[in-house]
This record gives sequence, structure tokens and C-alpha cells, in this order.
Amino acid sequence: MTQPLTLPSQVRCNRGFGWPFWMVMGIVAPMTVVTVIGIWDREPGGGLVGLGIGAAVALLFCVVRAVFLPRLTIDLAQGVLRARTRTAPFSAIAVIEFVSEKAGVWATFIDDDGRKLARMSVANTMFAPPTSEQWAALGQVIHLAAIARGASLAQQPPAPGIWVSPARAIDILQAQTAWCSAGHRSSGRQAPAAELTHASVALAGQEKRTHAARSPR
Repeated sequence: MTQPLTLPSQVRCNRGFGWPFWMVMGIVAPMTVVTVIGIWDREPGGGLVGLGIGAAVALLFCVVRAVFLPRLTIDLAQGVLRARTRTAPFSAIAVIEFVSEKAGVWATFIDDDGRKLARMSVANTMFAPPTSEQWAALGQVIHLAAIARGASLAQQPPAPGIWVSPARAIDILQAQTAWCSAGHRSSGRQAPAAELTHASVALAGQEKRTHAARSPR
């Protein structure tokens, strides 16, 4: 696979702050200002209480993001995914699911037994949208995992659901990388990666692929 970008050996994903964070801050900030002004008029110096409340809300979001949300580093040099609690080789990835939920859109890496290995923020999460570098790294993961497992780039599993072949997923991610490099919004409706939402990419042999696809999450 030809990459439009020269990637570093390690690409850190799930970073920055997404629009849900800034939306909440956009609500909290003016409310904090109004509260401070109102309290200050009644009790000079009491506005510090309002400032404290606003700061506490912002800190809470930062703590949740840093401590509870998934971490992910794609280590291309070692061929592994580095999550918060585990390190998994690309060869362990059987399926990549692009799941849309209340917390946004995520790419979930699943092994042959149906266990989650790691998660990558894709859109509308507490993290900033992926950069062109992150999209390119995800394409590399699919390419290298398929090679490691001896998977056909064109084959799709005989299992229910929406499936995208590895070859098609790589093409989409290359287009998404170019889209973001051109300055377009990563999570825009016209973005190439929108095609992957609700879809899955299989990287296992036929028997294992079907098992991973049907295993409970």
C-alpha cells in the first residue's frame, strides 16, 4: 500500500478535545461569568465560588478523558497496538468494527475470541477528530494485519452485518487521509471515512472470521 504521508514509527491516537467537550465548556463558561457577576454584586469576593464551580466542571471532563477513556498508540515499527492496559500485535486483530454510539464513532479492534483489543476515536467523541496521520496509520494497520494473517484483501465473511473488504477499507482510508491533508473536516458528511460507519473489516481466515463476527462483545 502506498502511503501519501511519511509516518513516524509511533502514531498516538485518541488525543485532543472533541466538540462535546467544547460544547459543554461553551455552556459552562458564560454561566460561570453570569454567576460570578451576580455573586460579586451581592458579596464582593464571593465570585470565587462561581469560578471554582466552572473550574471543577472543566477539571472533571479532563479527568474523565485522561483516566477513563481509552488510550491508543499505533506502533508501526513494532507492529503492535498499545492500549491503556494491554499491547496487542497486529496479527491478533480478527475484525475492526466501526461502531456508532452515544459516545461517538469508534473503531474497535477485536481478536479471534471476540475480545476488544483497543479502540480508536473516529468522530464526535471527547477526543479531537483523527488527523491525516492517524487515518494513514489505521490504513497501515489493516494492510499489515492482513499480511500477517495471510488474509485475502478482497474477501468478506459470510456473516450478517455490513462488511467492507480490507482492500476497500484501505482505499477509503487513503482517500480520507488526502481529504484531511487538504484541510477538510475529518468528520464531515462528505468525508470518505463516513462510508465505514456501522461497517466492519475482517482480517481473519473464513472460520475464525465468522467466529469473531458472531462472538459477544
